[in-house]
Amino acid sequence: MKGTLKLGKIAGISLFIHWTFSLLILFIVYINYKAGQNLTQILWSLLFVSCIFLTVLLHELGHALTAKKYNIKTKDITLLPIGGLARLERIPEKPSEELMVAVAGPLVNIALALVTSMFISLPNSSEEMVAQLENGVNANNFFVHFYLVSIVLAFFNLIPAFPMDGGRVLRALLSYKLERHVATKIAARIGQILAIGFIFLGFFSNPFLIFIGLFVFMGAQIE
Repeated sequence: MKGTLKLGKIAGISLFIHWTFSLLILFIVYINYKAGQNLTQILWSLLFVSCIFLTVLLHELGHALTAKKYNIKTKDITLLPIGGLARLERIPEKPSEELMVAVAGPLVNIALALVTSMFISLPNSSEEMVAQLENGVNANNFFVHFYLVSIVLAFFNLIPAFPMDGGRVLRALLSYKLERHVATKIAARIGQILAIGFIFLGFFSNPFLIFIGLFVFMGAQIE
């Protein structure tokens, strides 16, 4: 992929980071500064984002190492502002193999959340949770934030919007009963419908959903 910087290799898989990642860093600094946060608070936010993208990398490695069990090599993994992209040499054709490769990533996030939960004390009510998180990321709530984001990433990726993990899970399940090209078409169309929903919601809530919606829509069209 053009515009990437190579970070190294893990398990023989080349790791890259896209140049647009720097825009994400600048955006985080900007919004924290506009919110009146000091340098220490901004640094905590940057550290937190770095940890989140480390989990994204582990998520993609989950896909890659599971695919390796089925003799499918991974060309490389690229970190993007909207997440990670593992490029497999080929897509698993057996429904059971595609299912296992697809769920491997979200399972990594769930495992990270479970490990984190052993070292934190979660608030007893939603009101306490909001009070603990409302001042942004800091030393006192860093791992609570990490725990919640790990869970959100796991379940968000399982939304049946092709080409996200959930869309691949859907295609794998459909492939047990339907021809693969039919299962792909159904999963892709569902993905595009959900993508339009993301874009619509993005205009009224979080603009980031617009970028996710466009990514999902185009990815489903390519598939």
